[in-house]
Amino acid sequence: MRHAPILDHTGDIASREDSFMLNSGTAGAALRPQAEMEPHLPDEAAEIPDNPLVPEGTMSIHYHDTTRVAPQMTDSLPLPMNNDNPRPRRQRRGSDSSANDYWVYPMPPPPPPKARPKPLEAISSHQDLICSSPTKDRFVTLVQFINEAYITSHPATPTDFRHWFPLLASARTECWYAFVSDEARPHPADCSLQRPPEPALRVQSDARPVGLFMPWVATGAALQACLPDVSGHPPLIYLSVQQALMGRPRERPRYGRDLSPMPEMAVVGPTPGQPIYRVVRTGSRDAAAAEAFYHAGANRWSTVFTCVVKDVADGPAYPRWDSYERVGSLEELVECTDEEKFRVFY
Repeated sequence: MRHAPILDHTGDIASREDSFMLNSGTAGAALRPQAEMEPHLPDEAAEIPDNPLVPEGTMSIHYHDTTRVAPQMTDSLPLPMNNDNPRPRRQRRGSDSSANDYWVYPMPPPPPPKARPKPLEAISSHQDLICSSPTKDRFVTLVQFINEAYITSHPATPTDFRHWFPLLASARTECWYAFVSDEARPHPADCSLQRPPEPALRVQSDARPVGLFMPWVATGAALQACLPDVSGHPPLIYLSVQQALMGRPRERPRYGRDLSPMPEMAVVGPTPGQPIYRVVRTGSRDAAAAEAFYHAGANRWSTVFTCVVKDVADGPAYPRWDSYERVGSLEELVECTDEEKFRVFY
């Protein structure tokens, strides 16, 4: 086994065994002749021929009659070239390259902190629903149900009353209805004389109402106005229109009951997801507000319209919509004694 050459303190090349004998003291040096301790250096002209593969300036080292070529001790090595890759390879960038060769991009500033949403107004009863901020539309949190709702306070218009009047006049309470579009209803010219025209409302016997993603409650003048004293006055009727979506049972019933899906699948037409409406009839302002508060939190149903009429014992309860006269306050509705006129407050 040949050992790698090392240099002693005199600058000569020796084997690992010679180095051990030199470092062991005078006793080891006396055991070996001095001629054996000196390396055999051949003549330069005889040992280094004119070989084109060996570059100039190299040094030949003898290891027991074996000649090896030491690498050239220069700053850079020649670029390797061959027939397969005639183009010289790129030299690696040294570690002493200047820092100016690179462009340092400045770090962007950190993004500003996100603004925290303002906490919503908490409502825990129907009294808070109709008494707090009567002139401002806002989102609120219904504390008992851990649901959110949108409260509107803008006044209703005669157009709204005309739109909801067919439902208010002909609908039965606690029964769901769906409006029939004008395209779905047959034209009067196509109907025979014996067949009556199809009404704009259609009863949904199996409505399966489901809640909206964000219910809203219209707290207009009918829910904001309050009579200081109701004794001795004729009874008033509060009519509210509630909105939900038509549900669809799932394919697999659970515990013997069909479950309704979430309302995000709302579509247009007499299919699951169509808006459906019902009329809630109450006898006081607090009862109407309690119905709106409970169904918005528990069922996520919206209350889209509320009006007040006088309870008439004799005569038609709901004449044509154009027979009604709108009044500006509950006091005016109560103090009217003309039974031939029908008044409504909304």
